[in-house]
Amino acid sequence: MKLIKDLIKAVLFLAIGIFLFLGLQEFITPRWNYPNTTENIYTQITAFENMDEDIEQVIFLGTSHMMRGVSPLDIYKEEHIVTYNLGTSIQTLEGSYFLAKEAFRKQNPKVVVLDASSLFFSGVTSRDFDVSMRYILDSLPLNETKMEMAKAYSEMTDLGNDTGAIMRSEDAAERYFSCLFPLLQYHSRWNEIGESDFRDYFAYKDDYTAGYHLGSVLVPGGTDLMGANALAAELMVVNDVRDSFTYENGIRTAYQTDQDIYSTEIVQNNIDYLVKLKDLCDQNGATLLLTKIPSIISPIAYSSAWTKFRYNAVKELAQAQGIDFLDLQYDADLGIDVSKDFYDGGMHMNATGTQKVSRFLGKYLKETYGLSETVNLTYEGYVPLYDQMMELVDLQIETNPIEYLNMLAENSSRYTLLMAVKYDLRTGLSPEEALALSNLGLQTDWDNEIKIRRSYIAVIDGGNVVHEAVSNRGLTYDYTLDNGSKVTLTSAGYYAGSTTSLLVDGVSMSKNSNGLNIAVYDKELGMFVDNVSINFCDVYDELTGWGTHAVSHSTSRVSTALRDAEFHEVLDHEN
Repeated sequence: MKLIKDLIKAVLFLAIGIFLFLGLQEFITPRWNYPNTTENIYTQITAFENMDEDIEQVIFLGTSHMMRGVSPLDIYKEEHIVTYNLGTSIQTLEGSYFLAKEAFRKQNPKVVVLDASSLFFSGVTSRDFDVSMRYILDSLPLNETKMEMAKAYSEMTDLGNDTGAIMRSEDAAERYFSCLFPLLQYHSRWNEIGESDFRDYFAYKDDYTAGYHLGSVLVPGGTDLMGANALAAELMVVNDVRDSFTYENGIRTAYQTDQDIYSTEIVQNNIDYLVKLKDLCDQNGATLLLTKIPSIISPIAYSSAWTKFRYNAVKELAQAQGIDFLDLQYDADLGIDVSKDFYDGGMHMNATGTQKVSRFLGKYLKETYGLSETVNLTYEGYVPLYDQMMELVDLQIETNPIEYLNMLAENSSRYTLLMAVKYDLRTGLSPEEALALSNLGLQTDWDNEIKIRRSYIAVIDGGNVVHEAVSNRGLTYDYTLDNGSKVTLTSAGYYAGSTTSLLVDGVSMSKNSNGLNIAVYDKELGMFVDNVSINFCDVYDELTGWGTHAVSHSTSRVSTALRDAEFHEVLDHEN
């Protein structure tokens, strides 16, 4: 009897130990989410694992260009086909291959779409290769795919020195087991754990964007396709001139460098894995489609810039291997605007660019590969939340002042608007812009009362103007938000010192830029969701008319607000 009791105690002790080990490991393993963005690779892959089997018709793979460039929910809403985005940052061909294996283990996709960017990674010595592999390995459940990928990763040599957040072992066996049991890798990560770790651990069970990472920031690009291609041609000429010289103590030494500034070479390792990926698709009755998400930027500024030269190289490779290829930058006209459709100066799509890509690509996939329409209850449940978040994104990305002010007016019951002027509001204010301000409920006589270079303050709460003031002296006003936060607004026009501030519990919510500064508080979410300025300080010109104004968003505020809003809304949705 005592032996049985001891055995039961031992089993319970072991079970509790295993439970604590797995729980601790689950908590301490990074979710691989970038600060102040909506990127969360762990949620993206875990949500895919939780999908019902055999519902996905298309799987998207590739680097951050794919991750930020295709929205399955936009495709579902337009074409009623079910797709999932498994693109991840710096995703290598190895990573794409193993994610495809995992996709086929759970699903039966008819098409696998791969962004071609990773073909130009320089093999296992490429930038942050370790991190890109761990993004996937640390997010996969412990199964056959993960073990096979861990084995391939552990056997790779010459992984380079830039390992980012990964402190890998040089021993293959240790590296292998650290993939299967991440606690061995991250046991010293306690001092890095922050709020996002708790959020991601307790909140997210599914991914309402089906793997897509929202981009609500607009940073225009500085070049066009012609300029990017011209620079690439120049760099390729420079690549052919490899003579370098050093002078040590007056002694001249000539040598050849093997470093390319901009390369169009596809290394053999990437070709091998591309062929393996095609074979995997063939074995599972699926078609592999190579594509390229638009990326319009100088190859001097960005090593992964997409030019006609890389397009030609991929087209030739695809033809040789019998792989379908559709370049969304050179083979199709999507109406991409480098001044409006990019997240970071031409590298990655923002939400407006992604919608253009998704709608074109969804229609192309449906028509080309004969994909049938379907109604999926999971995606039907995602659509309302997705639409709600896209309303916020549309606000955060709008640059036209009249459109922006009208969007605030249309949803006035939802917002508290804090408004203060620096230097001047009236000089360049057009009649249409003045009307848009009046549509918010403001009572100021824009033609007679505000005049030029005056201070101005307004607070609009739920559509009701609770305070509005104009003066050629400085202005200050205190207010309390719904959540109890204390607000202090100050405005100083040109004559009063040209400054402004919007302090909320002592924290600045003002860009302090010339013109009208607005902080947008969302009463439903209980948080500030935007922080903008509109410079109306230009002078009316009798020949050219009113100046062209733009809404300038605080990119850090926008990114933080979008992630906070997602957390709030997703948590409500799941509960």
